[in-house]
Amino acid sequence: MSSHLPSRCMGFTLIELVVVLAIMAIGSALVVINWQSNPQQSLNQESDHLALVLDTARSLARTTGTPLIWRASAAGFSVQAVNDKTATPPFTAWLNPPIYAEPNQLVLSPEAISSPIFIRLQSGSANQSLTLVSDGVLPFHA
Repeated sequence: MSSHLPSRCMGFTLIELVVVLAIMAIGSALVVINWQSNPQQSLNQESDHLALVLDTARSLARTTGTPLIWRASAAGFSVQAVNDKTATPPFTAWLNPPIYAEPNQLVLSPEAISSPIFIRLQSGSANQSLTLVSDGVLPFHA
């Protein structure tokens, strides 16, 4: 019994290989396109992150009865008590620097109701901007 396979069953045809390679190339291209960073999406991530930090800091100021100051630079930001001049505040880097904030300094009051707050974030790498807003009572939002 010899088992000779017909020549047709010995492998893939050239057209089958080309189709598989084309499918792989299209899939790879889609992955690369989706992987590239979108400046507006990066700025949205920054604003969401900053909103959480500012809401937490405002809650801490209200709980402790101590005003806190938020300071921003192109590399990141920090939060510390207003009258604490001795300690170096912990520094939080922006997720996608450089980011510019206007105003770059803000006092978070321990009062239950404060004046409305507007913070404009601008991406340094692209001409994109976004404004974080709080009415003084509700959480920050873009």
